[in-house]
Amino acid sequence: MNDRLIIGIEVQSDGSYGPRFSFYENDIMGIEMWKPSKNYNVPFFYTRTGNFTVLTTLNACELSFPSFRFLDGANLVNVDNIERVLTGSYGGIAYLILLKRKNWKLRKLPMKSLK
Repeated sequence: MNDRLIIGIEVQSDGSYGPRFSFYENDIMGIEMWKPSKNYNVPFFYTRTGNFTVLTTLNACELSFPSFRFLDGANLVNVDNIERVLTGSYGGIAYLILLKRKNWKLRKLPMKSLK
C-alpha cells in the first residue's frame, strides 16, 4: 500500500474539529459513512493517529490551509499568490499570479475584502 498524505480535518470526540489537517494512508484502520448534518453523509476515517473526515465547507478549507483567506463569501484565495490588490469603495480586485505554460499570468478576481 502507498503511504500517501491525505488532506482531511480531525474530528474530536465531541464532534468538533481538531487542530490537525492531514493523515497518512497507511494509518487508516477503517472507513465508514458519517452524518455530520441531517442532509448529507461523508467518509469518516479511523486512523492510528485520530479520526478524520473530508473537507466539506470553505470554512474547513480555510482552517486547513493557513495561507488562504476569503475574498468574499464564496471564494478562498492563497494570499501568497496575490500579486497586487486594487481597492475601491465597493470592494476591490485581487490579481493572482498563475503559472501556465511556463509564462506567468495575472488573473483578476473580484473581492469584497481580505479578512
